Amino acid sequence: MEIKYVLAIAIVVAVSGCADSEISNSSTTEKTTPVPQKGLKVASLSITDNTLTPEQEAIVNLQLKNYHTESIEVEDITLFNTGLLEREYDSSDGWKKRCKPDELRVAEPGKDGSEPRIPTMECSWRIKAPSEKGLGAFESKTESISVQIAYSSEIENRDPFKITFKPLSDIQSTKTVSKEFSNSEVSVSMEAESPLSFQGGNMDFRVEEIGEGYVNGSYSFGYTPESIFDTGSCPEEDKTVVGNDVQLSCPLGLENEQEATRNVFFSTSYKYVKTSTLDVEVVKP
Repeated sequence: MEIKYVLAIAIVVAVSGCADSEISNSSTTEKTTPVPQKGLKVASLSITDNTLTPEQEAIVNLQLKNYHTESIEVEDITLFNTGLLEREYDSSDGWKKRCKPDELRVAEPGKDGSEPRIPTMECSWRIKAPSEKGLGAFESKTESISVQIAYSSEIENRDPFKITFKPLSDIQSTKTVSKEFSNSEVSVSMEAESPLSFQGGNMDFRVEEIGEGYVNGSYSFGYTPESIFDTGSCPEEDKTVVGNDVQLSCPLGLENEQEATRNVFFSTSYKYVKTSTLDVEVVKP
């Protein structure tokens, strides 16, 4: 009888262990839906009435969708080039009163098969058509009003770029390995020889603006892990020229006695500016 009880307990423990294992395995293989690489996108720019009569008012509406998975900070959103149309002017940070929310969170992958979470921001401006006298001899006039969005963001490779280090005496041959990634605003490529000896070599980078807007100012660069990069010799920033790419090289090595592989990450921070335009017609009655 005692033997039967021991066997029964053993079976329960075994079954329980299998169940725990299945639960653990299922949790580690949770399905996620990645965020599309679209950067900060102007989802819509519209007006309540795009054909106005003299002194008629209308509302311009802007909707942004943020596909960035890295940090982003909106610095300014401006309605300009309104021509004959009157508009309310803001103080330096007045856009925050017109936009809700006034900060954008990062996008998050969908879990368990759900869609990714894409944060949005909505802004609005009130405009007014000129008087009939203000139109002068024109029977109608079209104004191409614009919205400019300026923001700071960054991009980093999601998947590690693997570099193997070996003693020089163990290296029979090498090959060029590379990785490319982008967020529809900036594209980055990384390239190096692998394996490298512990004395090291160079990793080459190329950064290029590819989106509808442009990078304003300089790129700033970050290298991880710092233990393999000669950070004193690696460029920390580089000025941009609109339409041109930036190329840089960074020495790296590893103090070790045995073969080792390191996961490399490269980040680029930048300020980006994009503009969207909307046509509004003013007609005499």
